[in-house]
Amino acid sequence: MPQLDPASFAPQLVWLFISFVALYFLLGRFALPKIGGVIKARQDRLDDDLSQAETYRKEAEQAIADYETALAEARVKAGEIIQEVRDATAAELAKQEAELEGKLSAQAAEAEARIQASREAALTGIQETAEAVVAEIVQMTIGQDVNEDAVKKAVSEEMNNRR
Repeated sequence: MPQLDPASFAPQLVWLFISFVALYFLLGRFALPKIGGVIKARQDRLDDDLSQAETYRKEAEQAIADYETALAEARVKAGEIIQEVRDATAAELAKQEAELEGKLSAQAAEAEARIQASREAALTGIQETAEAVVAEIVQMTIGQDVNEDAVKKAVSEEMNNRR
């Protein structure tokens, strides 16, 4: 084998050195810059993606803050609307209650007036009947006609005492 011949070691070492220098030159001149460019492009793209992600994160945080602010404002506004509706309903209820109370008071007054009129009419009827009965009883008891004015006066006094 010629590779193992010690006399050919020196030329083999020279050619090995020339091959490595040529390979180093070719890699340094052509392949390594391309690889470096790819690595640099990847790093730039990663940096851009990270900066975009940071921008999007900040925008998302701002959107969440805006959402929470809008939600809080909506809750406050809903509370105000609910309170307005409660107040309006309470006012309407108070108005209707006052109207109903007025109607009921008027109906109660009418009923009391009717009861009083019926009572007066009944008392008048009772008084007239009592006068007639008393006059009849007195006439049957003593056998004489009695004075109607005296009977009316006596019955009237007795009824006034009982009231």
